Amino acid sequence: MDRIDKMNLKFSDDNFQFIEQNPNERKLNLMDLQVQFHKFANKYDGKFIIIDMFNGIEFNSNYDLNNYQDMGSYVFPKLREICRTYNFTILIIHHLNKNNTSLGSTAIDGSIDGKITLKQDSNIRNKILFNYESRDYEGFDLVLKRSNNLLFEVSEVESEDLNYNILTFLNYAIKQKEFTFTTSEITSKLNLVMLPSTFGKLLNSNIANLEKEGLHIEQKRTNSERQYTAIYKESLYDNE
Repeated sequence: MDRIDKMNLKFSDDNFQFIEQNPNERKLNLMDLQVQFHKFANKYDGKFIIIDMFNGIEFNSNYDLNNYQDMGSYVFPKLREICRTYNFTILIIHHLNKNNTSLGSTAIDGSIDGKITLKQDSNIRNKILFNYESRDYEGFDLVLKRSNNLLFEVSEVESEDLNYNILTFLNYAIKQKEFTFTTSEITSKLNLVMLPSTFGKLLNSNIANLEKEGLHIEQKRTNSERQYTAIYKESLYDNE
């Protein structure tokens, strides 16, 4: 609520409901939440729910956040059942660790339908890197800028040319000069907030742009993976 006030957003009871956790409860009980969900859907015709935080909910069963079977077979099917019952969408908030991947459990990433990741630039405080991945839709990346009242806008400076993940890769390649890699290796080494397959598509679509910056990419297919070779030579476009 403090953030909403800071953003100068005006909500009324007709279009926004806020439920705060009882300070005496360690976690929110899902059964109790479903009472609120029913009211939200039927009385207000609610369509969108934000749960902050994911690990603050008790799902009334023994499960392990780090267990793919538990997440994929019980927890997220339970949430999908709620969404189908009340015809709304749930956005779950989960923090990142210092490597900008999901804090604690990676099983969560493997069970969700889609993921939006916001990463603060390590050098510029109000520069935010936005990454979207989905099972059903094409992913994309944006560079955002954050205003003093915490609103985000798309930054046109870098997103029109090379997105942040490609720029990170380019800077790494400039230092290395020449090296071989797979998409899995490079996304892990550079802590890129995207799937290796997504980075592969992004890389292939930016081959021409990278060549303008002096980075030449060659690739060959083996039986099990696609191997890339990166060779950096000073750009011929520097003085144009």
